[in-house]
Amino acid sequence: MSTKNLRVVLVAAVVAVLLSGSAATAARLITGSQIKNSSITGADIKNGSLTGSDIKSRSIPLGDLSRGTQNLIRAKGGAGATGPAGPAGPQGARGATGAQGPAGPAGASFDPKKVTSQTAQLFGFTPWYDTTDDGSTISFSDAGVKIDAKTGVAGVRLPIARGTSLSTLKEVKYTQTGKAVLGVEIYYRGGLFENSTGGDEATRRAGNYRGDYTTVYITPSGDGDVTLNDAAAVTTTSAIRKGDGTEVLPAGATTWGAVKTAIADGAGVNPAPADAQAKKANLDAALILDATFRTISSATDTTASSATVSKVSILLRNAEKAVEYAFGS
Repeated sequence: MSTKNLRVVLVAAVVAVLLSGSAATAARLITGSQIKNSSITGADIKNGSLTGSDIKSRSIPLGDLSRGTQNLIRAKGGAGATGPAGPAGPQGARGATGAQGPAGPAGASFDPKKVTSQTAQLFGFTPWYDTTDDGSTISFSDAGVKIDAKTGVAGVRLPIARGTSLSTLKEVKYTQTGKAVLGVEIYYRGGLFENSTGGDEATRRAGNYRGDYTTVYITPSGDGDVTLNDAAAVTTTSAIRKGDGTEVLPAGATTWGAVKTAIADGAGVNPAPADAQAKKANLDAALILDATFRTISSATDTTASSATVSKVSILLRNAEKAVEYAFGS
């Protein structure tokens, strides 16, 4: 039944009540078919007299409502408040291993024998200056260790421990520019830091004679590689003598091998060695005080004010091969 017919029936029921006194009697006397369509209007129905219970469920289709009411029903409502999070789901199965990515670029190589300003002390390449030096500098770069001598004698020590036996040092090789001088200071009879006063064996044993000392230099003729071995031309600062003062090797130009032979043959602790074992004992007792790279060989030598050593290798007795060092910043 349409809304219009419903209204007609309701109005008819009201009229029947008024005429006969009961709704049941009106229902038997007047039916919807007996009420003319559109004869009862909204004005004939009291406001608020009809409720939801008076209308049959689903009896009014959406098309019977006004367009504005239809639009309100169809309109999308605003978003509601976010509900609480649900429980976590079960862990998924592990996916397949992906393809290996391309190799990254090669990193910078690490050289464990590269001496820098940060590692120089650790390796044993320490600065060295004599008492007359004033303002000399030692610096490390990829070009090498650079020695800038201002006055006096300055340099850098090699990693050869003070007090190492002369017989232990077999060979030193280095590459340099600016005529970097290699100086090896040797006490060949007596203890370290002892002053030489001369005298015979009895005097030495009494403690009045404190040993002999010399410095051996190898000076490059130009830039390039330098090797200190038995055949290398060197210069000594003082003559090598026996304990009684007898000169075994004069000061000046000689060879590294000749220096060691002079010490072994009688200028060492044993003045008259009779065999190879005694000669070896003389070399073993001769001690290296310092081995250094220097720009000049003495305080009066001013042939060079700066020099750079780019690499060095040191071969000691019983070593399978020389230890090589390079320099960097």
